[in-house]
Amino acid sequence: MNTAKVYLVGAGLGDPDLLTRAADRLLRSVDAVIYDRRISPQILAITNPSARCFPVGSESSDEEHHAEICSRYLRLRETCATIVRLTASDPLIEGEANEEMEFLSRHGFEIEVIPGVLAETVYECRAAVREARKSVAR
Repeated sequence: MNTAKVYLVGAGLGDPDLLTRAADRLLRSVDAVIYDRRISPQILAITNPSARCFPVGSESSDEEHHAEICSRYLRLRETCATIVRLTASDPLIEGEANEEMEFLSRHGFEIEVIPGVLAETVYECRAAVREARKSVAR
């Protein structure tokens, strides 16, 4: 059995300019991507052109969604060294990441989490910049 490494990656706000550098680098070099259907086409466009990409979720129940993802991991591990599980938010905020990490550990996968940029962070940063500009203008 081959040992694939799975990166649980947050796509943040759906804007490729707001991906972390690590997420951007991984997407450009990964062997396979399992992604939420809510991921923007702009983010999928930067994915390695030779990567195998698989949308998951939307109409299925949580149990069916989890089973679909886990089944995909098992099928990919023999042919892919690196797999990105791309979530539409931060992977650790969604409860399903814990279930996925447990499954991956039980089945011998290496795991790394790459958090996404949260909306709250972006809004707070923009507000801080506006305040800084106001105080400079005074």
